[in-house]
Amino acid sequence: MAIDINRVNPNQNNVSQNRGTASAPKADADGVRRQSGGESGSENDDSVQLSPEVQALQAVEARVLNVPEVDTERVEAIRNAIEDGSFEINNDRLASRLVSLERLLGG
Repeated sequence: MAIDINRVNPNQNNVSQNRGTASAPKADADGVRRQSGGESGSENDDSVQLSPEVQALQAVEARVLNVPEVDTERVEAIRNAIEDGSFEINNDRLASRLVSLERLLGG
């Protein structure tokens, strides 16, 4: 059976798609589950339920927002080590990291 998509009206309800699914919440692309309150016609009856994945992402986001972008204690320790001459550079480790970076960049 062919479907003529040129005559599809986005405002028209497709009975075959909506039959029996009015109360079953479905997650949209954002992971938000929306459930209609029925046929009452009132938009105040609608509810939103976040999927467990979205709730977990929100929790991770909240934790990440509380972490500083710069570890100021580590920066201060390195600064002090450079100033007093005790900072040592591991040449082998530095070379290995540069080679790894070059490989990641496709070089």
